[in-house]
Amino acid sequence: MALFKRIWDIFSRSTSTEASPIGPGRPFRYDPFSGDGAAPPNEPGVYFVHDKVNKRVYIGETNNLIRRVKEHIQTGKIHQGEKVDYKIANKGSSYEIRRSIETQKIQYHKPQRNQRSGGGGRKPR
Repeated sequence: MALFKRIWDIFSRSTSTEASPIGPGRPFRYDPFSGDGAAPPNEPGVYFVHDKVNKRVYIGETNNLIRRVKEHIQTGKIHQGEKVDYKIANKGSSYEIRRSIETQKIQYHKPQRNQRSGGGGRKPR
């Protein structure tokens, strides 16, 4: 019964008439070391760091995707061979809604490098 409820919850969310704050479709993939793929724009969104075996190891939300990816590289949080998937937030999406999505994704995927369950960063200036 619990499995049916979980499937129904996922189905209900995917068919909701509410506009999603994150655009539809698959995320863009980017290799920040080789430059392969679509480089993240300087726009808000949600991003996922994948290790060499394509396992999600970190999930985050930011108001500037490219800046945040560069920060993670400079601080050693993204390692050689890892890839970044990202989804651009729809225009007008709020910080609170994007944080909520980040938290949901972290709770679902349980990435090993997320120390918090999401929403632990600074509010945008």
